Amino acid sequence: MTDQKVFEIDYDTLTKDIERQIDNFQKWSKSDKSKTTTVTIASGLASAVTTVAIGLVKFVPDGFSDPLQALALIVSASVTVLLTWDRLFQHKSLWLQNARARRKFLALRDDLKHANATNSVNQELLKISYSEYKAILEERNSAWEKMRSAE
Repeated sequence: MTDQKVFEIDYDTLTKDIERQIDNFQKWSKSDKSKTTTVTIASGLASAVTTVAIGLVKFVPDGFSDPLQALALIVSASVTVLLTWDRLFQHKSLWLQNARARRKFLALRDDLKHANATNSVNQELLKISYSEYKAILEERNSAWEKMRSAE
């Protein structure tokens, strides 16, 4: 016996659900892109500051060399923390996964719009579209679980 659900799919409900997913994935993608950019720039800047501080140690008066070395040590440690943060949360992977899911929802929305514009919407098309909707979510969730279980 199969566990297949039998019900009608409502066009308006499905298109609203798709729009909601598009908005959500846009928001999440933008947030993860911003975090990726911030971590990348901050770690690059911190590495540069560390290098400059180490390089300046031999050119400053004796009273300033110890604080510069301490600064280099602290900033260098912050790079380690930033890169650990990035490895743990994997914002770049999330950004790409969310962008991919959003593109798929946009394509599904466009297909339904064209079908509606040509009066081609019927239950068969809606069930196929709903299955595609669920498959996009399942693919995204599976990718997230796979990424998290690899930690």
